[in-house]
Amino acid sequence: MAFWVIITAIAVSYGWGMRGTLLGHGRGAMLPGALLGLCIAFMSGIPALENNWIVLAGAGAAAMYYGGGMTYGETIGLVLHNKPSAPHFNGVIGLVIKGIMWFGVAGGYLAIAIRALGGQVYSLAELVILAAMPIVLWPLGVKIFNRPHKPEEGKLPKLYFSHERAESWGGHLLTLLAIIIYSAVKGDSFTLIMALFGALGGGLGWFVGIYFYYLSHSPFKNGKWLFGRLSAGGYIDGWKIMECVLGFFGGGFIALGFAVAKSDLGFILLAAPSRLEGVLATLLPVLWLLAAAAVVIKARLQKKMGKVLTYLMQTVFATAALALIYAGSELTAALTLGTLLMGILIDKMCFEKFNRETPFPGAWMITAVSLILMAVVTVVTFVNHSIPLWCFLAIVLGMYELFTLAHHFHPGKWALVKENGAGKVFRSAFTVNGYFILTIIIFLICFYSVI
Repeated sequence: MAFWVIITAIAVSYGWGMRGTLLGHGRGAMLPGALLGLCIAFMSGIPALENNWIVLAGAGAAAMYYGGGMTYGETIGLVLHNKPSAPHFNGVIGLVIKGIMWFGVAGGYLAIAIRALGGQVYSLAELVILAAMPIVLWPLGVKIFNRPHKPEEGKLPKLYFSHERAESWGGHLLTLLAIIIYSAVKGDSFTLIMALFGALGGGLGWFVGIYFYYLSHSPFKNGKWLFGRLSAGGYIDGWKIMECVLGFFGGGFIALGFAVAKSDLGFILLAAPSRLEGVLATLLPVLWLLAAAAVVIKARLQKKMGKVLTYLMQTVFATAALALIYAGSELTAALTLGTLLMGILIDKMCFEKFNRETPFPGAWMITAVSLILMAVVTVVTFVNHSIPLWCFLAIVLGMYELFTLAHHFHPGKWALVKENGAGKVFRSAFTVNGYFILTIIIFLICFYSVI
């Protein structure tokens, strides 16, 4: 079991680092969430969970989406640009709180997915209510804890961890409290432990991660750097270290929580039969996928996401997906792991970065090939209501890393190599991708050696 905890920590560390490299926000967090669910399924040793890894991975992806709307860039700035002082510690506290919310909610919702899969504790109505809670609790929590926000008038919330940006962690606080309270009332110690361990891992992960970033951000008083010449030369990306450390602790602690709480799960012989039968089993996931595509297109046309659009995306990508998965829709989970994870990557990279930000030679060909592959995966998913394990891993490990390499080692940069040298041009791209590739190799070797 301890071996699986380390595998999970490594996988989520990679996923969280990749999130910050390519996508960001909630959609980017679906990648580490999917890997988390996958690892939990196979570390369980329970055939019903192993055979339904798609459901757990899909639920993990949707559950980790929550928190993506929380702003934390300015919170990090408070830590980095203020030597130990009130603003510095305010930033640290803010990050710890946001880490608690993010991974606590993810751990709780993933645990509920396991309960739903085994047909335990919760009725279908309760599962739908649990999934739908953020629709009401998120705006309510934001109003209670994160408003008023009128910096131009000097009106800010009493607990505020940014410089000027509006915060939304209050909505996730209410969601986490609701999960904890409801699971406690139902006597569901399994979900309670998973949520609490996730909260602990997220808070501790951001505490450790931000101090790694802080110490590597500037030289010490003696002029030396934390990572020596690598830091001085810009070959170490402190932000990326922070993200990977956060993922390592957050994912590792949720896995540890599962190991601790597994005895309370009971012995599951068979997964509960799907509650979505006949036409509904296909129609509802289709409608959900169309809704996801619609909000992505709206976000692309609007260019800058507003509060309403952020709320709408969270409702579609996380709330609706979880509700369908809890109701027994393996198709929704499979579409999340294939079509959706590919779609958000293609949208961000092919239609934004490779076309407008840093024009990429042959971007049209990359886009065409990617769209064809996504179409094939989508058709196969609808035919089988499933996705092969190798295909999922090829997407989240292979496709994502290939896009990262293309992004970091953009052809336009090579023109500067002769003049400035590869080290000065690419800098941390070497160490970041080196870490990603290393974690991919370690994960694959460990994962396939024990399943």
